[in-house]
Amino acid sequence: MLTVWLAVQAFAGPMVVVDNPVYEFAPEPDGTKIQYAFIVKNAGDADLEIENIVPDWGCELGSFDRNIPPGGEGKIKIKVKTNGYGGSRLTKLFRVRTNDPANRKFNLKVTGQVEK
Repeated sequence: MLTVWLAVQAFAGPMVVVDNPVYEFAPEPDGTKIQYAFIVKNAGDADLEIENIVPDWGCELGSFDRNIPPGGEGKIKIKVKTNGYGGSRLTKLFRVRTNDPANRKFNLKVTGQVEK
């Protein structure tokens, strides 16, 4: 009985789930500000903490839910500037750090075509 309890305890904790870690925006004209909210879920049995988010250059981090309870979900709101990318494909990353032992770090990606 003790062995089973220890095995269950080893898997306890927060578990981050992002169904769509890549946001592909429709073609936008140069100079547009792209805004999006990624949905982050906690499939674990302990609070998930978003410890830090580092955006690429030219990106802004909006608000985000720092603590997501077990079974709950939160949002990470981002903004990406398209200035100077006219005629090319833009790809920007947001590096996220959490307390999920299996996914301490992961990336959220925003990408799409910027028109002249």
